[in-house]
Amino acid sequence: MTEIACRVAELVDQFRRIGETQMSDLPIYNARLGVEAVDFQPIGECWIGVLITPWFMSALLLPPARTAMDYSLIGKKARQVLPGGTFDFVSGGIETVGGYASLPLCSPMGAFATQDSARREAQARLLALMTPPEATPQAAAPDNPGRRNFLRVRATTSPAER
Repeated sequence: MTEIACRVAELVDQFRRIGETQMSDLPIYNARLGVEAVDFQPIGECWIGVLITPWFMSALLLPPARTAMDYSLIGKKARQVLPGGTFDFVSGGIETVGGYASLPLCSPMGAFATQDSARREAQARLLALMTPPEATPQAAAPDNPGRRNFLRVRATTSPAER
C-alpha cells in the first residue's frame, strides 16, 4: 500500500473513531452513513478527495507525506487554486495523519438517505472542483444580410421552403 493510501485509510479510521466516541449522540449525526474517503487523486504536490462522515462532507487536500502538525495554522483559511476555480480551504489535521486542508461541502448530512447517495454527491462535487469551467461561448454576430439580400432570399425560395 502506498503512503498516501495508508494516510487516507488512517484518516478514515480516525474519523470513524471520532464518530463513535464523540459524535454519534449529536442530532447532526446521520446513522445511515459511514465514514468513507472518495476518489483521492494527485493534484500538483498534494492529493485531493472527499471525506464523507455521518456529520459532514469535505474536500480534503493531503500533502503526499505526513507533515508535523502546526497548531498555529489550525482553523486558518488559505486560498487554493483548483481547475474548477479558487476556493478557501481551512487548515486542520490529526496527529496520526498529519496536517491537511479542508473545504466544507455539506453539513449536516441529514439530506442523505444512503451511503450511495452521499458518495454520488461527493463524486459530483469533486468533479466540479476538478473540471475547468467551460469558456463562455461568444454570442455569434447576428446575420445581417442587408435589405436587398433579405428580399432576394425571400424571392428565390418557395413558400414550402420558408
